[in-house]
Amino acid sequence: MRKISSFFLLLLVILSAVYANSQELITIPDIENLEKVKVSSILDGDTINTYQYAESIRLIGIDAPEIKAGSKPISEYGYKSYQFVKDRLINVANRNVYLEFDEDKFDNYGRVLAYVYYEDEEGNLILLNEELLKNGLARPLFYEDTSKKQEIFVKAYIQAYEDRKGIFEKYDDESIVVESDALTQKDLGRMRWVKVKVKDVIKEGENYYKIISEGEDFYYGIRKQEFDAFFDGYDIYDLVGEEVMFWGEIWFDQRTGQYEILGRAPFEIKRFVNGVQGEEGV
Repeated sequence: MRKISSFFLLLLVILSAVYANSQELITIPDIENLEKVKVSSILDGDTINTYQYAESIRLIGIDAPEIKAGSKPISEYGYKSYQFVKDRLINVANRNVYLEFDEDKFDNYGRVLAYVYYEDEEGNLILLNEELLKNGLARPLFYEDTSKKQEIFVKAYIQAYEDRKGIFEKYDDESIVVESDALTQKDLGRMRWVKVKVKDVIKEGENYYKIISEGEDFYYGIRKQEFDAFFDGYDIYDLVGEEVMFWGEIWFDQRTGQYEILGRAPFEIKRFVNGVQGEEGV
């Protein structure tokens, strides 16, 4: 009887492992169902050109650091993200990539929206969008019509934070803590902990939250799509009147004249309790 019980216990363990592996494999589609294209150039960490499309290919669900100044500053991690994509798609994949589409194939700028896959040295099919997030070389950027891999991307971003990869490599560096009123143009595009006392939390329209500093010289913004994906059970309104630090890349809002961080997750927020820094997200 004991032998039979041991057998069934072993069988249960094996079946559980097989099921778990099958769940992971579900995220990678059959290569025959993807569209194969050849890369002509890499524009930045989330945009490529191909010979098959006149339009650029924009990687869905992520936002890579900038390598050119525009509405956002040049990022200290922009070139690293660009080089990462270049290495994977040019050196490893020999320019051959595979595209998977979501509900919408084009964005408002006419770019093709895609999940981009390539084959690594062992022939494994790798989702580049997810890989960039795991390595901290992009941040999540979700939309309702391009969200079928949102759960995968949330886990990838959390993994980058836990592993202190890419933009999180300086997360524990106290030398980059700065008071909001001490921010300057030299901080633009840099990863910083910004220390503030929170004056107010407001919702602009239906899709954007702002956590505003006491001096109104800085705000931490959260898009509703990322708020819904990461902040379940977190009360941002409870931050009013509290001393808080926010983690992220420094931008400048020309419209309001304020420095800003576009936030993604609760672990980018640290409270102070009786003047003592608390754990992230609490």
